[in-house]
Amino acid sequence: MEGNYINRNDVEPHSFTEILLLWLKVFQMNEGFFASELPRSSVYSTVFGLLIYTGVTVFLGVIQNSIGTLANELQKTAPDISTGQFGMCYPFILLVATPLGYYIGVGITHFFAMLYGGKGTFSNLAYLLSLFYFPLGIIANLVNLIPCVGIIVSLGISIYMIVLSVRAIKVNYQLTTGKAVWAELTPVVALIALIACGSIAMVSMLGPTIGSVFSNVIQNLGTPVP
Repeated sequence: MEGNYINRNDVEPHSFTEILLLWLKVFQMNEGFFASELPRSSVYSTVFGLLIYTGVTVFLGVIQNSIGTLANELQKTAPDISTGQFGMCYPFILLVATPLGYYIGVGITHFFAMLYGGKGTFSNLAYLLSLFYFPLGIIANLVNLIPCVGIIVSLGISIYMIVLSVRAIKVNYQLTTGKAVWAELTPVVALIALIACGSIAMVSMLGPTIGSVFSNVIQNLGTPVP
């Protein structure tokens, strides 16, 4: 696949129908699929798919937020002004956070793939990941509307996304499977390590205070009542 990491901005962008047809192949996306799509990589196709995904995410997010707000209001006698204000801002938050979060995630993956010796480009990775991230993301948002079941299904979708990401990274950056896995999982491992270190540091700082409070409680419990 020599030279497959060269960005192809001159490629004819996919039409709406072509994008939907590609999304329908989300459970057939092996390395061969990503290799065949790599020469057709287009920034316009990525952005077009992102617009569709963002629109659906905002729509479903508003529905989910409305259901939650209605359930909360039914349990209260007085309206919560802060909740209403958040509900009004929620669509705009999703409108900005959805595309921004996607490209930040792609950027982080691109950084680690290059760190492990990859030779691909950011725009090609954004395109390949969009082929499964958007349709699976829409499915996850839909099932999240279903209590209990949504969490289990979303977990399965997240695991499948990791598998597809490794395949796309391997093809785009010409990496071995092992390096592609590390490029995908290193940010997660780093985040977990950061949270763990922060938790340990917080416990260390608050330890003496917590110990003092606990000691005072024990002493008070042991003091006889006059």
